Amino acid sequence: MSVVETKTCRHCSSSFDIMQEDIDFYAKISPRFPQSPRPAPITEDNDARGDLVPDTPLVQGGQGGADATTRGDYVAQIPTPTLCPDCRQCRRLAFRNERKLYRRKCDASQKDIISIYSPDKPYKVYDQKIRRSDARDPMDYGRDFDFSRTFMEQFGELMMEVPHCSILNIGSENSDYTNLAAYNKNSYLLVESSNNDSSLYGYWLQKSDHCVDCAMVNHSENCYQSLDIDDSYKLFFSQYCRSCSDSYLIENCTNCQFCFGCIWLDGKQYHVFNKPVDREVYETTVRTFLFWSEQEKQSLWQQRHTLEDSFGMYETIRSSDQVVTSHHVSDAAKIFCASEIHDAHNVSYSRHVWFNSGDCMDVDTVWYNSFLVYESINTALDATKNSFCIRCWTGCSSLLYSFNCDSSSHLFGCIGLRNKSYCIFNKQYTKEEYNALVPKIIEHMKQTGEWGEFFHPSLSPFGYNETVANEYYPVTGVQEYESTGLQTLWYKRSDYEAPQPSADKIIPAEKLPRDITQIPDDITNRILRCEVSGKPYRIIPQELAFYRKHNLPIPTKHPDVRHAERMALRK
Repeated sequence: MSVVETKTCRHCSSSFDIMQEDIDFYAKISPRFPQSPRPAPITEDNDARGDLVPDTPLVQGGQGGADATTRGDYVAQIPTPTLCPDCRQCRRLAFRNERKLYRRKCDASQKDIISIYSPDKPYKVYDQKIRRSDARDPMDYGRDFDFSRTFMEQFGELMMEVPHCSILNIGSENSDYTNLAAYNKNSYLLVESSNNDSSLYGYWLQKSDHCVDCAMVNHSENCYQSLDIDDSYKLFFSQYCRSCSDSYLIENCTNCQFCFGCIWLDGKQYHVFNKPVDREVYETTVRTFLFWSEQEKQSLWQQRHTLEDSFGMYETIRSSDQVVTSHHVSDAAKIFCASEIHDAHNVSYSRHVWFNSGDCMDVDTVWYNSFLVYESINTALDATKNSFCIRCWTGCSSLLYSFNCDSSSHLFGCIGLRNKSYCIFNKQYTKEEYNALVPKIIEHMKQTGEWGEFFHPSLSPFGYNETVANEYYPVTGVQEYESTGLQTLWYKRSDYEAPQPSADKIIPAEKLPRDITQIPDDITNRILRCEVSGKPYRIIPQELAFYRKHNLPIPTKHPDVRHAERMALRK
């Protein structure tokens, strides 16, 4: 990979390289609009919309290909970025609230709903069934583009008018508190998860049942506090395992059973810290471990880390080719500065690209036959050639600067559309009108400095502290928020606090008995206080039954704290 240019990030001032491969990708992804003339730059001497001037196609930098000239296309060249890869990702993730759920009123029915938008947000929020029904037409909010104002200002106004979907939870049963989820049953607080049954507090669970406090788990059952698990049963506090069962604290193991504190084993039974033991020793070790204090568990973790050190450094990238500075990559090729990549190719500066997808740059969550996606988040399912988009799913193609659209093509600056084509700001145009007007808007955005940039952070409907950005680029308080410069970039904070229970009803979680047999049934009616964050949380009946079944102690930390600790193990 050859460096073409080294730039300085306009936010954090760090230097970052532009590769020749990046330049090639920008040329490949740059949208084309068939037309003979090209739009002239807007000046005081021409019309506010820009006169059409016969000429060769305009490509930023004055370079146009012969094919473009022959076809008479207008090519809106994507410029090189002004932010470094981390700041670009932070900006995208600031538009994604995964885990903060609130009770609020549906603005259509006035009924109570579960929503990712807190009650103090100024947006119209509809129950997802109403929002997705044919009774509500987002085209009713269509409007003309005003060339005397910026694109971002007008898009922000459209965001205030078009109703937002309360939550993304498709085809689920008795799983109201799940987000970015589909076809789950009897599940609670799952994110990015589908086709699970009776699972709780999970992130990216797929086709798994009775799993609690797990992440990146696939085709598994009865697992707890485990990550990166495939085809496994009854794994506890384990990571990077496949086809294992009935084990605790194991890592990078395959086809193992009845193991404790082991790493890099294959096809073993009854091992403790990689040494063979008889069944009685193994069972005694497990029983003792379950009653240990947090300090004793930390000592045990250190013992296992010492065992890891004896194996030397190991790489978590598996079955990959041409992978550079990336992690959690499998069955992939030509991956650069990316993570959570599976069955994909030619992906850079990205996270979560899966299942026959590729040719993507600066994206988060792109999957299932999706290609040529740039500076977008959660744009997936047969998505092709989309740039600067947020949650555009199911067969979307040639979308630019659009949000929450489905099964559509050739949209520019649209929100909430489904099965539409050739629309600008939710207004219908003919194909010819669309191809003539969008280049004029792009020329306007070049003059305002907006073209080629993702949505301005001020447009995010969430506070920074509500989003995944705060998980990957944490800011813990108001002073730190201001000192990092986030305030100068117009990131917002959310200060909304849900009503808190009275203090006399709260039990300090660390005072609960470690022995699950000593926990009374009415614990599900009590409020616990996290020993780390001080936040209140509950134990639901389904959860209590799981702990009793597996002889596990009640957790003493809030679900958000447990999630953060799990994800820290993967970074």
